Amino acid sequence: MVRASTRKRRFRLKGAAAQRVDTSDRLAQISLFYRRDADRCARHRVYFPACIVAAAALEALLLSFCYIEDDAVRSTSVYKQKKFKSKRNKFLEFNLYQLIEIAAELKWVPSKNISVGRRKTTLPQLMHSVRKIRNMVHPGAWAKEGGPQRVYSATYKDVYGVLDLTRRWLLQRIELSLRQHMHREGILIED
Repeated sequence: MVRASTRKRRFRLKGAAAQRVDTSDRLAQISLFYRRDADRCARHRVYFPACIVAAAALEALLLSFCYIEDDAVRSTSVYKQKKFKSKRNKFLEFNLYQLIEIAAELKWVPSKNISVGRRKTTLPQLMHSVRKIRNMVHPGAWAKEGGPQRVYSATYKDVYGVLDLTRRWLLQRIELSLRQHMHREGILIED
């Protein structure tokens, strides 16, 4: 009898501690978990699951940033046009397409042309190509594309490169915001 009550207390403590973690932090942890699993898949040369998991890491990263810059996200056209099902955690209802559009609209990532091989593209366009690869997890998407195709290491490297580039841009944005805040507060003197 005593054992059961101590188990319940332990469970409650873990649950209460888990609730204190911010949603953006939880999503950042999920993104890191996905990135590690994508690397593990790539090390074992299973590139299709590696691409899907890396794209999931990209989605978790963008979702996390939505919670960091929630006021700006609420002012976007994507947010205003979205019909939400719940009143809480509305950002979790965004799909990857919408998250990329929000990132482009709020200029979280640059929209200027970059060269990839011989073609010019933008980071949001590259993110959409990652989304299309991720959507190949659905049998209907494969059927429309003509059936399954083998995914090679070069594809995974491209997907991971987009994830890493997006992560670096978002971190740079956070760092700039933090420096501006510290400067306004008088903590940081101009470099």
